[in-house]
Amino acid sequence: MPDKRGTPRHGTPSCYGSGCRCDECKKANSEYLKRWRVENKEKYYAGMKRWQDAHPESMRLSEWAAGQRYKGLPPTPETVQYAKILFADPCSYCGATGEAIDHIVARSRGGDGDWTNITAACGSCNSQKYNKSLLHFMLGRVS
Repeated sequence: MPDKRGTPRHGTPSCYGSGCRCDECKKANSEYLKRWRVENKEKYYAGMKRWQDAHPESMRLSEWAAGQRYKGLPPTPETVQYAKILFADPCSYCGATGEAIDHIVARSRGGDGDWTNITAACGSCNSQKYNKSLLHFMLGRVS
């Protein structure tokens, strides 16, 4: 509820919307949004669906490791099938239980998302390799 001058009351979602970013207003806005999503599920999911349709390149693929986002073109059906198979494989780098899909040539270094450029990796090796070339990563493990 605005005060007499028309300024939103502090600690409310409308105060947060007008530019206040204090913890009290953030919390009030967060609680309001949670309530709104519960009370307006159809509107919320319709909006999410519109965004997903407009941004297919940013969608998560359930076949890929949790949290990994696929940028660029969507994967081919062959790549998705190969990724499903890889989840049963051990880590290609150390032999531990495979937990993730790793790009052999990192996408940030020009690698593509084709099935020929992915392999199974454990979480540790996947994070240690980051965007290093396969040769530099493996040489670093030896020394």
